[in-house]
Amino acid sequence: IRALAPGMRYALGYEDGERLKADLLFEGVMPPEPLTAVGSTFGSAHHFDQFGRVTGHLLLHGERIDIDCIGMRDRTWGRRPEDRPRQAAYVTGAADAKHGFLAVSNLREGKDEIAYGFLRRDGVTVALEGGSREVERDPDTGCVSRICIRAVDQQGRALEATGVPVSRIVLNRHTFIDVNSLVRWDMGGIEAWGEDQDMWPNHEWADFRRAA
Repeated sequence: IRALAPGMRYALGYEDGERLKADLLFEGVMPPEPLTAVGSTFGSAHHFDQFGRVTGHLLLHGERIDIDCIGMRDRTWGRRPEDRPRQAAYVTGAADAKHGFLAVSNLREGKDEIAYGFLRRDGVTVALEGGSREVERDPDTGCVSRICIRAVDQQGRALEATGVPVSRIVLNRHTFIDVNSLVRWDMGGIEAWGEDQDMWPNHEWADFRRAA
């Protein structure tokens, strides 16, 4: 990783023999948006999120895959203790450089409520006031099969986005797992793309799957 313009432009490279090579450029389309919500899943750690355009290419087993998309960069500093996990989600979607959203939710008393995030519309980024994440799950795997985000930002602008996962990977993060899905969104008739990180403490996910 090379910082070409700190906070805004980064060159990203990776090489794993002939299996995978990456040559990518991240260019922020907005300044980093700092976390101000103390009730977030990040606790008291310092954190920011930033949409940017990612361009370049991958070489996957010799196949060249050109990249040109809007992606989220996030960064955290500070203590993130391993005994803190609770069920949470990190959800993003972007139609283009001026239209997108971030919603981070925590599950409390059976309600998946948005703890913080922002709505980016017409290039104006405004923090979310509140909202919810509703999901449908595949009965065979427990994984999310449909997502609905409903929220309002601090200027009263409404967000409603419905998403369908098209692929996923499962990340093992020591005391919790992250079922990370690539999501195609419908944002009021506008197609957008992003991710849903469905995060569970290991023991809660195990209990949930055993009960099925």
